[in-house]
Amino acid sequence: MKTKKTKQSTRRESTIVSRKRFDEVARRERLNAMLQVHDLEKPLRLAVKLDEGDWAILRQIAQEGAITNVGPAARASAISYLAKSLSVENLNLLDELAHHGEDFYVRSQALIALGSTGLRLAGSTLTKGLAAEERTERLAAEHGLAALGQRLGVNALRDLLHADDQRDALQRIEGMISRRSAEAPRKRRSQRTTTTALRREQ
Repeated sequence: MKTKKTKQSTRRESTIVSRKRFDEVARRERLNAMLQVHDLEKPLRLAVKLDEGDWAILRQIAQEGAITNVGPAARASAISYLAKSLSVENLNLLDELAHHGEDFYVRSQALIALGSTGLRLAGSTLTKGLAAEERTERLAAEHGLAALGQRLGVNALRDLLHADDQRDALQRIEGMISRRSAEAPRKRRSQRTTTTALRREQ
């Protein structure tokens, strides 16, 4: 007489899932959404709200290359945001990317970001960028130095760019600063006019 074999139900062992992992994913998604906002003048109020966990993820995004799912625009935006918090980690990464970024696009973004910090220490890296092989990188260094000069003054730039082969670059950078200084009052007037019009419509 054959005995019926009883089927044993397979039982899967329970797994403890850490909520910390979900928090990191949610944080990353929030930062990705922030980086994809098309705003050429990213508001500082967003940077003020970021905590150290956010900055750590932004540093990671700034280092992620083409093999990841991070697009070049989001990475450029992350590099730009790093200049809004002058922590040692952020500044060291910007300097590293400006020197050793894997392509001229990344190095250019880092040079522009360094200039926007207004730190005199960034002058050395930006000055070296003027001698880069890629034209885009050289232009980025000029724009970075122009931003630096707006914060530190033209005399500080002249101290940095005193070599004979840097005279042409210095003239172009001084021209950028003059144009930006002339455009600033017009932008402020335009913003006030737009704000006033919006208030009238409400």
